[in-house]
Amino acid sequence: MILRPFLVALGLAAFLSGCAETLKLQELASNSGVPVEPASSTGLPEVDLETEREANSGLMQIKWSASAFDGTGVTLAVVDSGIDMDHEEFAGAIHADSYNVASSNNDLTDELGHGTNVSGVIGARENYKGLVGVSPNVSLMVLKTDRDGVIFESSISRAFRWADDHGVPITNLSLVSNRDLLGGTIEVIRDAMQAGMLVVGAAGNDGLAEPSWPASFASFEGQGAILAVGAVGANGTISSFSNRAGSAKAMYLVAPGENIVTTSMDGNLALASGTSVAAPFVSGAAAVLLSKDPHLTGADLAKILLTTAEDLGVAGVDDIYGHGLLDLENALRPVGYTRIINGATVSSAGSTTDQSSASYSSSLNTTALTAALQSTLVLDDFDRSYQVDPTLGVVPVATSLLQRWSSQPVYGFSPAATRETVAALDLQFSESQSAPINFSVGGEFSPKLHFEAAIGDMSAWKGVERSAVQQPLAGATLHSFDRLQDQALAIGGRYEISPHWQAETRIARSLGFEEDVWGPAEQTSVQASLAYDSALLDFELSTGVLNESNSLLGSKIEGAFGGYSDEQSQYLALQGQRALFGGVSLQGQVSFAHSRASNPGGLIAAQSGLLSSGFDLAVAKEGLLNRSQQYSDRLAFSLSQPLRVMSGQALIDKPVSRDLDGNVTRAQQLIDLSPEARQLDLSLAYGAFDAQAQSGFDFMAGLSLNPGHIEQAPELTLGLRFKREF
Repeated sequence: MILRPFLVALGLAAFLSGCAETLKLQELASNSGVPVEPASSTGLPEVDLETEREANSGLMQIKWSASAFDGTGVTLAVVDSGIDMDHEEFAGAIHADSYNVASSNNDLTDELGHGTNVSGVIGARENYKGLVGVSPNVSLMVLKTDRDGVIFESSISRAFRWADDHGVPITNLSLVSNRDLLGGTIEVIRDAMQAGMLVVGAAGNDGLAEPSWPASFASFEGQGAILAVGAVGANGTISSFSNRAGSAKAMYLVAPGENIVTTSMDGNLALASGTSVAAPFVSGAAAVLLSKDPHLTGADLAKILLTTAEDLGVAGVDDIYGHGLLDLENALRPVGYTRIINGATVSSAGSTTDQSSASYSSSLNTTALTAALQSTLVLDDFDRSYQVDPTLGVVPVATSLLQRWSSQPVYGFSPAATRETVAALDLQFSESQSAPINFSVGGEFSPKLHFEAAIGDMSAWKGVERSAVQQPLAGATLHSFDRLQDQALAIGGRYEISPHWQAETRIARSLGFEEDVWGPAEQTSVQASLAYDSALLDFELSTGVLNESNSLLGSKIEGAFGGYSDEQSQYLALQGQRALFGGVSLQGQVSFAHSRASNPGGLIAAQSGLLSSGFDLAVAKEGLLNRSQQYSDRLAFSLSQPLRVMSGQALIDKPVSRDLDGNVTRAQQLIDLSPEARQLDLSLAYGAFDAQAQSGFDFMAGLSLNPGHIEQAPELTLGLRFKREF
C-alpha cells in the first residue's frame, strides 16, 4: 500500500513557545519556583522528596498524591519518537519488550526528544532527583515509530499490533495526523480496544474546534476506550493552541499542558507545552487506577476518568472542555454505590453500604464487633476494591446514667398512686405524668382477684402494690424486660394469696407508634411474678419472656450486616426493699436473661445465645431535712451495673479481597460478645416535694466507670430538675 507520513506533534509543532530547551536555573525558577540545575557530568542534582514531587506543578493541578498505587505491575505503551535510555529518571523503567517498529530493531534512540518529554510526564522515577511522573513505577513499553522525524501509518499499525500482542492495557499516542486514518489502521486500533486496551490521544495544537486524528477517532469510533485530551494552563483555562472537544466531547477531557517540567535529552529537564504533554497526564493516571484494580478494562478506565473529571466551562459536558479537568484524587474514590458482597464472586448478591447499618446495645462487646469488621471489602460500580470504614454502621447504643435518671419522674410525682377498694367491675383511671397518652384502668372481679389494663410507656402500670418507700432517685433502670421500648398495650391480673403474698401475670404488646430507620418497634412480653409485701420488707420475683421482632436486646441490624427475625429472651428478676431504721431503707434489683438469637446471615453470619445480667443496689433516707404531710425529701446513694452480656459469641464472615477473575476471598472470625470492661455507676441524689404546692425538685451527681462497658475515662454526670403542677 502507499505509505503516507504523519505529522508528528513534536519539535517546533509540539510546544507552545515553539521550542523545548534545556532549563537554566533562573528560567525554571521563573516558571515553577523549583530550583533545579541542568545535569552535570555526575547527573541531576539530588533534591529532597518534597522538592522532587513539586517539580511538576501539573501533578498538583490533577490532585496527584504519593501512594502505593503508583503504576506497579502496569505496562504502558508510549507510541512516539523513542526515549533517552540513559536518563536517570528512566532507570529500571523501560520494558524489555520495547521495540523500534519503524526500523524493526531494538534501537530506541530519541533523536527528536519528543518521546522523552512524554515519557517523563508518565513515569519519571521517584529517585530524589529531577521530578516524579504521574505513575512513577509504571513499566514503559517504548515503541519508536519515527524514522528521520517522519512517522508512516504502517508504523502506527505495527505499534498497536505489537502492544496488543504483548497484552499492553494502556497506550499513549501524543501524535497528530493531517488526514483520516486508513481502514486497516482503524481496524488494528479497534481490535486493540476491543481486547481491553485504553488509547489516550493528544487532541492537537492547532486551536481548532475539533480534535485532530487519531484523537478524533473518539468522536465516532471509540468503543468507549479512547480518550481525546486537550490542554489547559495553570488557571484551568483551555490553552489557546489546544484543539477543543467538539464532536468528541463525550470522550474528551483536559489536563495540564503549559510550561510542564519534564525529562529531556542528554539527561536534562525541559519546559514543555502542548497537548502532547497533556495526554500523558491522563495515561499515567489510568496506570495509577489499573495498579490499584488490575481487572479494569480500557472502557472502564475511560469511563472512570471521564465521570470523575472536574467540570470546567459550561456546566456539564461541553464543546470546549468535554468532561473537564482530570481529577486523579476523585478518580481513586468509589464511583456510584458501594456494596458488600455476600457470596464468593463479585457478581454475588450483596447490599449497598447506605442500606447497611447496625445499632448495638452497649450490653454487647461493640469494641470487638468494630475491630472484627475492619478491612471488610466493599465494591463500587466498577467492582473496584475498597476497605470499609471500621466504624461503618456500628453505633453503640448506651443508656447513660443521666438518661436513666431523667426517665424517672421528678421526686414526689411518681405515677404509682394508692389504689382504693372499689366494687366489682368498677373502673379507676391513673394518668401518668411522663407521657402524653399514658393511663391505666383497673377493677376487681372479687376482693382477691383484680384486673388491670394500661396503654402508654408502661409507667402507668400499677402492678403489685407497695407499702414501703419509693424507688431511689438515682436507681439505675436496668434493661427492663417487662417494659417495652415503644408505646404498648398491656392487660393482666393480680391475685391476693394472703395479706402479704400476691401473684400477678401480664401480657404486653407494642403498638408500633414509634418508628425509626428500622421501622416500627415490635415487641411482646409475657410475665408472671410472685410478691411479698409488709411494712418492713417487700420483694418481687418475676419471670417472663420478651419476644422482639427485628431486634435483640434492643440491637438492630440490616442490609449487609444481616437481620434479626423473631428473637426471644427469657428472664428472671428479683427486686425488693428492706426498711432499716429512721426512714433508712436498703433497696435493690438484679436480673438475668438468656437470649436466643437466630442466624443473622450477613457479616454477622451466626450468633450463639446470650447470657446477660444487671443489678442495682441503693441506700435511701426518707425525711432527711423535712418529714411532714406537706413536705418530704429523700437522699439516696446507689451502685449499679447496666445490663451486660456475660457470655455469647458471634461469627463474623466478611469479604476481604478479590482477584482478577472476580473471585472473592472471605475471612471468618469468632468473637466474644461479652464486653472486656464493666460499667459501674455511682450516684448520689437528693429530692424534695411540697404536696400543698404540688412542686418538687431533685438533684443528681453521678460517676460512670467504663461507660458503655468500654475501658475509657470515667464520665461525670450532674442533673437538676424542677417541676410544678398548676
